[in-house]
Amino acid sequence: MHDPENLFVADFIGSPSPNLFDCQVATNGGSVRLESDEFTLEPTPEQADALRDRAGDHVVFGIRPEYLDLTTATGDFEAAVDVVEPLGDRDAVHLSIGEKPLSAVTQQGQVSRGTDRLAVDVDVGEGWVFSPDGDRLV
Repeated sequence: MHDPENLFVADFIGSPSPNLFDCQVATNGGSVRLESDEFTLEPTPEQADALRDRAGDHVVFGIRPEYLDLTTATGDFEAAVDVVEPLGDRDAVHLSIGEKPLSAVTQQGQVSRGTDRLAVDVDVGEGWVFSPDGDRLV
């Protein structure tokens, strides 16, 4: 549905805005990872193939808020819950990892007000990877 060709366009798609993370491509043997100060993600096989020759490169990983799953007991990282904002039948959940803000969209009432921290699972296959100058890599 949303398939931005560059970082500039990706940053304007939808509301709330996409989450953007500065990452580094890391390889170990045949595996590829996206490492940031906040988390380490394993890309899909298609993403890994496109990134394999970019070991050590800095990239930007982007993900729409609806592709962050807050229902799992374990996730890719933990985040502090800052605000739960009702949006009709959905809630915008504003989170932070240290100083890094991010947002997720959930079913209404899925995250109870007063919740301090949540595990966040990233649907990596729905993410985008951009070069630092904004070109879409995968």
